[in-house]
Amino acid sequence: MPSVYLPKEKWPPTIASLKPYSVIVRHYMVDMTTRPYFDGGWGYGFAADKRNLTMFAKCWSELGQNIYWHGPC
Repeated sequence: MPSVYLPKEKWPPTIASLKPYSVIVRHYMVDMTTRPYFDGGWGYGFAADKRNLTMFAKCWSELGQNIYWHGPC
């Protein structure tokens, strides 16, 4: 299953309220970038398993309930 860039007009209100730069839906996670940067930038990841996040595990901070935060790493 390919990754899907979710268009801004399809963002749920809660996600839109965070004013993300982009939202990408993958079959194993949702990747929401709030500020892009050459090495990943800042953003949130939503995944049932931390190993499915798109950056190195050490780059992510767990916020709870399968929600993670990352900064440049």
